[in-house]
Amino acid sequence: MSKVSVKLLWRTIALGLLACLITLVVAVYFLAAPRLNPDLFNGVLFHPYKLKDHAPEMTKIAGIKAEESSIKSGNYTINALFYKNPKAVDVALINHGNAGHLDVRRGKIEALLNSNVSVLAYDYRGFGKSDGKPDLPGAVTDGLSAFDFLVKEKSYSPKSIILYGESLGTGVSTEIARKRDCKAIILESGFMSPESLGKEKVPFLHIYPSFLMFDPALDNLSYARGKHPPLLLIAGQKDSTIPCHHSKTIYAEATQPKTLVVAPNSSHNDFSADLQLYRSTIADFFRSCQPLAGVQ
Repeated sequence: MSKVSVKLLWRTIALGLLACLITLVVAVYFLAAPRLNPDLFNGVLFHPYKLKDHAPEMTKIAGIKAEESSIKSGNYTINALFYKNPKAVDVALINHGNAGHLDVRRGKIEALLNSNVSVLAYDYRGFGKSDGKPDLPGAVTDGLSAFDFLVKEKSYSPKSIILYGESLGTGVSTEIARKRDCKAIILESGFMSPESLGKEKVPFLHIYPSFLMFDPALDNLSYARGKHPPLLLIAGQKDSTIPCHHSKTIYAEATQPKTLVVAPNSSHNDFSADLQLYRSTIADFFRSCQPLAGVQ
C-alpha cells in the first residue's frame, strides 16, 4: 500500500471517529435537556411523601371541620381537604411546594382560615394520598382540576378564588391564572422561573436555550409583567433555597396591583420566626381585596 493510500485510510478513520464523537456529544446534549428528558429532572424537582391517612389534627383547624374529597385529574385521582369557613365568601386554593404533603401545611391553612376565607388544600399526583407519579405537566393539571372542583362542585365563582402558591406551587398558581380567572394571587417563596433558578444553581444548564428547558415553563416573572389580579409576594430574607431576590425582581418588574413583604428572620417556606408579620400580611391582603369579592 502506498504512503498516499495509508494517509487517506487514516484520514478516513479519523474523520469517522470525529463524526461518531460529534454524534455522541449531540445525542447526550439533547438527551440531557430538561424539556426532552423530564424524567431525568423529576427526581430533583419532586420529593413526595406518601400518606395512609391524614393526621388527626387535620380533622379540624381553627374550629372548622375538614371535608375530605377525591378529585379526578386526568387519569389520576388526587386527594384534598376542604375547610368551609361559614363566615367567608372567598376561598383560597393552596398549591404547595415540591416536598412533603398537605398535612405539613397545617399552619398555612390555619392562617388562611383565621383571615376569613375558606381553604382547599390538595396533594399533587404522587403526594400524600393522591395517585400517580409527579411531574410538572401533571402538577399543573392537578391545580386546574382542584380549581375546577371549587367552581363545579363547590359553586364558587372564579372571582372568589384566591390562588396561594408555595415554592414550586407559585409556578403552578401562575399557570392556573393564565387559564382561569381568579380574585387574587399569593406567591410565597417563589422563583422567577425554574429555568432562572436552575441556571443560577447549576451553571451547566446555561448550555440550554429556553426552548430546551422546562415544560411548562412556570414563568412567574413573565406572568407578573402582564395584566393580573392583586398580587402578593412573600419571601424570607434568609431563604437559601430560592433566594428572595427572585421575589424582589418579580415585584420590581410586575405591573400593579402588587405588594411585596420580605420577612427578615425567615427562610424557605418557614415564617415561624416572623409569624405575626406573616399572619398580618395575609389578613391585610385579604382585606384589601374585599371590594373585589365575587358572589357564590
